[in-house]
Amino acid sequence: MCEGVINYQDDIVSISEVYTVNGDVDTGTGNVEFTGDILINGDVRAGFKVTAGGNITIAGVCEGAHIEAGGNIHLKSGVIGMKTGTIKAGGNIEGQYFENCTITCGGSIYAKYYVNCYASAKQGIYAFDRIINGTYEAGKIIDSKIIGSEFGSNLALFIESPELDDCVRLM
Repeated sequence: MCEGVINYQDDIVSISEVYTVNGDVDTGTGNVEFTGDILINGDVRAGFKVTAGGNITIAGVCEGAHIEAGGNIHLKSGVIGMKTGTIKAGGNIEGQYFENCTITCGGSIYAKYYVNCYASAKQGIYAFDRIINGTYEAGKIIDSKIIGSEFGSNLALFIESPELDDCVRLM
């Protein structure tokens, strides 16, 4: 048995394990669900869902959308969560930025910056610039060039690691 998307082009029938959306996920496409990988060559609009058994790659912005992958999620832009957006992956998540959203993964999360998010990663959270406001929980590491803001911030960072618990008990 083979699962995938049937393509017919130039009198050739093929089955692809990648479902491609050439444009935005919006009222024109509806929600997108696929057992393999998904490639979206556009934005994912507020209120829409993208669910994949494999990896998800999104070329545009996620605006208050719900994105879930059994594998990794790669956002070439980022997330403007509008306080309702959720990003969930069994593996890693990477994007340019995450704002006002919930992010959870079984691996690590990578971005240039985070603003007012709830992020939880079994491995690490990496900000190549800054983390401002929100709650961030990681199993091993939270790494950022700048943490907080000179204007004050409501920021909480947690490392939840059995290895660190053992170290703290020894002190």
